[in-house]
Amino acid sequence: MKPETYYANARLDVVDIIPKGRYPLILEVGGGDFPTLRKLGDDHGAQIWGVDVRRPELEFDTFVEGSITDPTVVAKLPEGRIDLIVANDVIEHIDQTDEFFRVLHTLLSPGGVLALSVPNIRQIRTAYQIFLRGTFPRDDAGLFDRTHLRWFCKKDVVTLATRAGFTLKDWRGSGRLVPAALARLPTAEFFALQNLFVFTK
Repeated sequence: MKPETYYANARLDVVDIIPKGRYPLILEVGGGDFPTLRKLGDDHGAQIWGVDVRRPELEFDTFVEGSITDPTVVAKLPEGRIDLIVANDVIEHIDQTDEFFRVLHTLLSPGGVLALSVPNIRQIRTAYQIFLRGTFPRDDAGLFDRTHLRWFCKKDVVTLATRAGFTLKDWRGSGRLVPAALARLPTAEFFALQNLFVFTK
C-alpha cells in the first residue's frame, strides 16, 4: 500500500521545471489527490482538469475517472485546448505508452507544454540490486514498485515523446543524491531517482 503522502504532497520539483508562462487550462494525469494540480491552478489562476483511475479525496467538477488511453475518457476532455499537461509517475503504469503520448499530443494546444516525472531505472541502485545483490526487487513503492508495468531510461522517454510529435525542451535529474547545480549534467542520470522532462507540442 502506498503511503498517504504519496497522493497528498505537491511535486515541487516538477512545478519548478515548468517554464514561466501563462497556462489558463491545466490537466494533470494520474494526480492522486491532485495537490500538484491544485498548486498550479492557484499559481496560474487556471482552470484545472484531472484524470485518474481512482477518485481523489476532494473531488472537483472537471475530474474524469478512468485511464487517459481510454477513448471514452479522452472524449470528455477539452481536445486541443490544454495549455499545460502534467503527468507524474504515470507512464510506468501504462501498457500503451505510444497511445499515451499520442493522446496527450492531441489534447495540448499548439505550443502547449507537457511536464513529466518518470522513475529512473538507470539509477545506481539498480546496478547494486542486480549485480551485487543478484535480485530485482518488487517493492511496495519507489523505483522498484511492484505495480510498475515497465521501466525507463531518459532516452526511452525522449524516443516515445518525439515519436508522438513532441520536442524536448528541458530535462533534469531529481532526487536527494542530485544537487540542483548538477541536475542537468549527463552524470545526473546515474544518481537521480526521477527523470524530469519538459516537452512542447
